[in-house]
Amino acid sequence: MAEQTLIRRPNVSLLRLVLTHIEMHPHQWNQRDWRTLSECGTAYCFAGWTVVLSGGKFAVNPYSNQICQTRVVPAGVDPTDVTKWQHVAEYAADLLGITPPIRGDAVIHPLFLAINTLDDLRRVVAELCEAAGA
Repeated sequence: MAEQTLIRRPNVSLLRLVLTHIEMHPHQWNQRDWRTLSECGTAYCFAGWTVVLSGGKFAVNPYSNQICQTRVVPAGVDPTDVTKWQHVAEYAADLLGITPPIRGDAVIHPLFLAINTLDDLRRVVAELCEAAGA
């Protein structure tokens, strides 16, 4: 039996939506953290905004009642079903149609790097959109 290869196509409309949101609301963007509180409310990185703008939510720990910083509840999933929670980078990568991160050796997609500037995000999004033929 031949091995099947999964070919992912970037979700151009979501990539552009998230980038535009960050450009329009830079005070709500913090690339260093998936989710953080700021003077202006909650700020998210590119992956965090991908989750939120797609209807997902950051999970709430049922024991401490605190918001988890790395686990999210995908849109349409029962938030009490912890077996369905996902890591923010994995879920965001899936939504964006990009290669998910490899956690074993800490490889992460360039779009999610904490050191990215807004210009870096623009460049990576443009490269992904171009690769998708958009």
